[in-house]
Amino acid sequence: MVYHAIQEASSEVTPEELAAMDDKITSLKEQLESVKVQEKTLKAELAVLNSRVSSTELLSQIGQLELRKDTLNDQLAHLCKETATDRIVTEEESNRVQKNWATWKKHASLRKLACRELWLKCTEVLPDNVKSREELWESFGMEGEL
Repeated sequence: MVYHAIQEASSEVTPEELAAMDDKITSLKEQLESVKVQEKTLKAELAVLNSRVSSTELLSQIGQLELRKDTLNDQLAHLCKETATDRIVTEEESNRVQKNWATWKKHASLRKLACRELWLKCTEVLPDNVKSREELWESFGMEGEL
């Protein structure tokens, strides 16, 4: 069984009507092209306008920056005042600090020497899987020269 849709006979279009429809389609296509060009230019203009910062926003940012500047100037003035009123290091204090520095520097060099000598004694006989003293030093996570 085959079904057919009932079609009205009045739906036939004359050649003049078809030509009029073709003309209308052509004019609508031309209008569409011009509208697309206009849309493109308007989108570009909108992008430019959106990239600009509004004057109210600029004024707000200026106010915030001025507050930040005032805060930083206050901090700077406070720091300058502190450094101006700091005590001056006397020659005796400087000599004492230099003497302490020399003492601790000597302690550090003696400890380094003791560490190196102990390391050399410990690494006289290396395990078979270790190639060199440096490799063993690095495997322990030690820093500095041997």
